Amino acid sequence: MESGTSPHRAVSSDDAKQSITDAVDRTAAIVDGDWKVLSGPRLGLCKGSDGSGDAEDPGGVTWVYVEQRPGADDPRDDLRKVESFWQSLGITTKRYRSGGDDPDLRVSGRGGPVTSIDFLASTEGGYSIDGESACADGDLDELATSSPSPTP
Repeated sequence: MESGTSPHRAVSSDDAKQSITDAVDRTAAIVDGDWKVLSGPRLGLCKGSDGSGDAEDPGGVTWVYVEQRPGADDPRDDLRKVESFWQSLGITTKRYRSGGDDPDLRVSGRGGPVTSIDFLASTEGGYSIDGESACADGDLDELATSSPSPTP
């Protein structure tokens, strides 16, 4: 990468929004069920390439999108499907699980078309997919006032 170039400059705000919406919606389709949009897609700020978000590198915008659905009796197969799908998109994955007799299972991802994405599978608490797009060029205030209301 050239000196002074931010990692988000290659992505437009519209492309970032579309990529996270696609990643979350396609993940939901893989595990099927009655998914509902909990939040988004909504705008947020991302930090500059050096983490400061300073005047030289103001950081741009990111899109966040969250869906939920009721859980399943055995979420392990769904977790494997999600992990495999994300890896096919170039997303690096890592698995987690809570303790107890009925643990919550989670796979997190980074890279590829997203900054981060998480899939939580719980028999009691349900499923959720929480994704954040790559950082993109744009001014949060300008985009927030010019963008129509979000539609899932």
